Amino acid sequence: MTTTIIVETHSWPVEVTTHDDHSHVGDLVRSHGYQSTTTFVPKESKQSFHISDTRNIVIRELPQDATGLNQPVEAMNACAIAG
Repeated sequence: MTTTIIVETHSWPVEVTTHDDHSHVGDLVRSHGYQSTTTFVPKESKQSFHISDTRNIVIRELPQDATGLNQPVEAMNACAIAG
């Protein structure tokens, strides 16, 4: 089963990080994998994400003027202090 989560932004962009945790049992071998993916969702937009029993997400609001994921730490801290 999966669940769809729709992230709809307004005046602030957000960062959505998905964490996948997979286990697989093959021919006498058990493998375990972990993967993390981060997506930038611009302000005034909408994007769908899916979770399941092996995937979860973390959503974090970014500074209002952010245009991507590589924002300087100082700018993010200043926004957190001001907000």
